[in-house]
Amino acid sequence: MPGSLGFSYSLTYDSVDINYGQVAGNTSFLLFPSKGLYIAYIPKGWDFRDLPQVMFPTRTKMEKYAVSANFSSPATKESYALYNYGPAVNTTADYPASGVYSIHSAQKDNFSATFIGIKPSYYNLTLTSGNLHWQLYASPDSAIVNPLALITAQNSKLLQGQSFGTLSLSAFGYLNVPGLGFSDYFNLATDPVLIQNKYVMHWDGYGKTF
Repeated sequence: MPGSLGFSYSLTYDSVDINYGQVAGNTSFLLFPSKGLYIAYIPKGWDFRDLPQVMFPTRTKMEKYAVSANFSSPATKESYALYNYGPAVNTTADYPASGVYSIHSAQKDNFSATFIGIKPSYYNLTLTSGNLHWQLYASPDSAIVNPLALITAQNSKLLQGQSFGTLSLSAFGYLNVPGLGFSDYFNLATDPVLIQNKYVMHWDGYGKTF
């Protein structure tokens, strides 16, 4: 398994931080897509004084790239994540357009949401009551979901004595995997054989907390 070498820039301190996933003896790659350069590096420990200074053109060395990115806004309590796997590094992100979903009801026994212009593989919601967090996944074709009925029907021994009276929506989100609907996605995600033979080339997801 390859190591992971990353960096971040601090506007406050005008500094660059480099971090490594501590997979000793494995090659790590530090990419600069905007410059078309990368470093291929096998670290010897936590000392980076021997980090090579030579940068190589990405097109001459790499066959495929796995790129993931996460974006968040504390002001709006929204987040967006994406993943791409392919022969080129995509340096742009297709952020969700405003108004692609609408929540019509957020009651513990009646949740309703619709999507406009998109059809994600699934949507998920989290309801919270004290130290209880109830997360469920639903098909975008499910116009109405009853979270309270679903959790009650489990008859879970671990939940005995828990109160569902104050369950309220604390988070909402969705995931889009092109070409995979609700059943297709979970058939893939829960099949240890199938998931080894079908590689997901792209996914993107949105989340919002309340």
